[in-house]
Amino acid sequence: MPQRNGAKHKPDGAQKPQGESRLQEHHFAPPPPATQVNVGETERVVSAVCGGMLAAFGLSRTSLLGLSLLAAGAALIYRGLSGHCPVYGSLGVSTAEPQRRSGRTA
Repeated sequence: MPQRNGAKHKPDGAQKPQGESRLQEHHFAPPPPATQVNVGETERVVSAVCGGMLAAFGLSRTSLLGLSLLAAGAALIYRGLSGHCPVYGSLGVSTAEPQRRSGRTA
């Protein structure tokens, strides 16, 4: 396919002109999966229930404190429903039981 405006196709590894964006020069590694379950089953249920109560209480308040309680409750609900705690992930902690293989032996 011919290039327009006299631009020439450069093979890979060719130097880029100085006018091109520096963002094109960097290669970023994808982030680790954020949905890895690292919260145990009982802890998930307690987080979801307490988060729901905290969010409901925060909604009943019309203040900055109420908004803060709502945000904290939403974070606990997320933790309970997804089974992932970002703080645990950062610290390398997991309270979830290891998954067992479902293969059958004869």
